Amino acid sequence: MLPIPLDSRVDSRFIAYQLKGPKFWEYMHGVLGDKSAQPNASASTISKAPIVFPPLAEQKAIAQFETEIRAERQMDGIQKAKERGVRFGRKKSLTEEQVTDLRKRREEGELIKTLMKDYGISKATVYRYLDDGSL
Repeated sequence: MLPIPLDSRVDSRFIAYQLKGPKFWEYMHGVLGDKSAQPNASASTISKAPIVFPPLAEQKAIAQFETEIRAERQMDGIQKAKERGVRFGRKKSLTEEQVTDLRKRREEGELIKTLMKDYGISKATVYRYLDDGSL
């Protein structure tokens, strides 16, 4: 492990982006070559990597810019996935038919704890299904 000084002169997000960046990895591949699938670099090899540390204000600006770009790309990817019909989130615990049956049973006076046991769901999930007509 290489100790990187994280003090008031260095922005940790800036360092993270530098270590993930192509220039750092070009350097690493140049030094290590294709010796193995999982290269093992020494601390001295890594410490010689050509990472330039601009003034702190500039580091923070670069890190913020990189963060915003990453968030924008992520949102674009999510939007494209939704357009392709990809569904996000956890799979529903109950089918629509089961939800209809659960609601009917509750209207008939069935106890919440009985519904929990019969459907194998928590109390909170039972109430979510009862309260949200869209589930």
